[in-house]
Amino acid sequence: MPSPAATLIALCDILSQPDFWRDDFRISFERFVCGIALGGGAGICLGLAAGFYKQLRLALTPARWMLSSVPGVVVVMLGMLWFGIDSEMVIFVVALTVVPTVYVGVVEGIRAVDSGLQEMIAVYRIARLQRFWHVYLPAITAPLLSSSIIALGEGCV
Repeated sequence: MPSPAATLIALCDILSQPDFWRDDFRISFERFVCGIALGGGAGICLGLAAGFYKQLRLALTPARWMLSSVPGVVVVMLGMLWFGIDSEMVIFVVALTVVPTVYVGVVEGIRAVDSGLQEMIAVYRIARLQRFWHVYLPAITAPLLSSSIIALGEGCV
């Protein structure tokens, strides 16, 4: 096993090569961004649907807990079995890791909307788009931002 000094020297050598930044880093970064985009998009869509429809939220809760509790090594092995060792596997692993965290942020943001505010929306018969834009989107923003930051960290691992 190399010493920490030898490891640091090897790391500096790799980082000083232009091929690393042009090819290897770029490819890894593209895979990561694609996985984050797919997983974040799926988490937001599922979270919105589950936040507005209680039956769907109850149906998705076991799947959310399962995905949250599965160790990353198992997800990687599953990705290798399904996709082989290729770009699709990396994108799958990152996306599957990100979905539950973003989902929870969106659902909790929707559930945090005050019941009195929901009554007011019903009484004044506010249109769905205005309701979403002026009431639910501000409520979702903070939990979605914090869960997205956590998901970015989870996706890196």
